[in-house]
Amino acid sequence: SGLIDQLEYEGFTTSQAEYGVDAAGY
Repeated sequence: SGLIDQLEYEGFTTSQAEYGVDAAGY
């Protein structure tokens, strides 16, 4: 998703981005 791409751009790994999205309910 665009949000995960943005998190990856900001330096998060894919797993961190996916976890954050899941935890946030997106």
